[in-house]
Amino acid sequence: MIPSHLECSRDASHRVALRHAQGDTTLATVCPNDGAPWLVRYDGARLSRESVRDRAWTMWRYREMLPIAEGEEPITLGEGGTPLLALHRVADELELGELYVKD
Repeated sequence: MIPSHLECSRDASHRVALRHAQGDTTLATVCPNDGAPWLVRYDGARLSRESVRDRAWTMWRYREMLPIAEGEEPITLGEGGTPLLALHRVADELELGELYVKD
C-alpha cells in the first residue's frame, strides 16, 4: 500500500497528490487554506495483523504505510517498538488518573 495523497484534517476537499508533495520543500506542514494538519491517505487495502506478525518490532514493520519506495531499504537508528511508560506521580499531581509517555 502506497501513500497516495495528503488531505486536510478539517476539509477533505483540500488535497495534494503525494507525487507532487515528495521533494517539494515549499509544501507547508499544514494546509495553507485553514492551517489544519495534513493527514496521509492511502489507496488500497489495510495491513492485517497476520501480515506484520512475524516482522521485527520496529517502525519499519509497517513499511507499506510509510513513504518509502518499493525495494528501497530504510536508514534506521534502531527506533522501534519502545514501551509506553506510566507516569503515576505526575498523573496524580495533575489529577489525570492515568498518564503515559512513549519512550
